[in-house]
Amino acid sequence: MNNQLKWTIEKKNLYLRGALIHKTLLPLWNQRHLVMKYVENIDVCKLTRVDTGGLALLIHLQMKNVHHQKEPRISISGITSQIHALITLYNLQTIIKNNN
Repeated sequence: MNNQLKWTIEKKNLYLRGALIHKTLLPLWNQRHLVMKYVENIDVCKLTRVDTGGLALLIHLQMKNVHHQKEPRISISGITSQIHALITLYNLQTIIKNNN
């Protein structure tokens, strides 16, 4: 199983692929301000694994003040059944909405 996290940015979309887990998220965390500068949507459909640390990072990236602009919350699309299960388990449906 691939335990790396990779990302690309295209047309205001951040595409995440691989594993978004506590062991892989540090590079994205360290670059979050640069990465999120123009992002309006985070696509997570290619994530193979997500743990609670990864879910916490998604919530942080989604919040509107992450890049100090007064824009609406960033959308998240491509929510997999695994991510949906974590969202439901932690009762985060009002924070992370499924924008598929």
